[in-house]
Amino acid sequence: MVEAGSQARGRPGPACGAPLDRIAPTGQADRTPGLGARKGRFGLTAAHYDRGAMTMMMGGGMAHHASPARADIPLVDITVAGDPVAMALPTALVGAVASPDGPVARRRTLELGETMVPGGARFLIDGKEFSPDRVGVHTTLGTIEEWTIRNGTDMDHPFHLHVHPFQIVAIDGATVTPAGWEDTVNIRKGQSVTLRIPFRDFAGPTVFHCHILEHEDLGMMGIVSVG
Repeated sequence: MVEAGSQARGRPGPACGAPLDRIAPTGQADRTPGLGARKGRFGLTAAHYDRGAMTMMMGGGMAHHASPARADIPLVDITVAGDPVAMALPTALVGAVASPDGPVARRRTLELGETMVPGGARFLIDGKEFSPDRVGVHTTLGTIEEWTIRNGTDMDHPFHLHVHPFQIVAIDGATVTPAGWEDTVNIRKGQSVTLRIPFRDFAGPTVFHCHILEHEDLGMMGIVSVG
């Protein structure tokens, strides 16, 4: 399969993009199956992968918080019959939004962390559990910021920002060309990802969090206020 779009916002450049890999929870992607002249029955499967485990010393023993056991999940069966029809992919996509213009007003670093307490595992941003009474980030409407999200845990965390789409501009400190607009990016254990975020359309508070439900519920969430 090849990628034609991401987050329902389109991709700049040629339509024949990256091969199908991983899509983070809540992620969206438009894919085109390249079956050519082949006939038969084909399947699309959501394959389980190891997103890591939390392992820490506690009370003289080893505490373990792992991904739940999962099997591959069949999603779609495709049956191909008849004579092939030649159909070329478009050479360019429409509707892609350009990178934001203007200077970066501020650069921030957010640290994803984990800890064990007597009640079990807790997941943190900048060393703190979520509180609805605490605003972690204050920013200004009409500005552009770059956030570097560092994953200091032993598990993957799909980082999700409400309201304000972003572009990925660096991975582990190495500059990358933005492929389009996203609102979720999977950050592997030990990895850092830098996001360019234009806060240009909506004022007020919103949230950012890990999109693994139990991680969000156990504290890995914060508030950003745009004023």
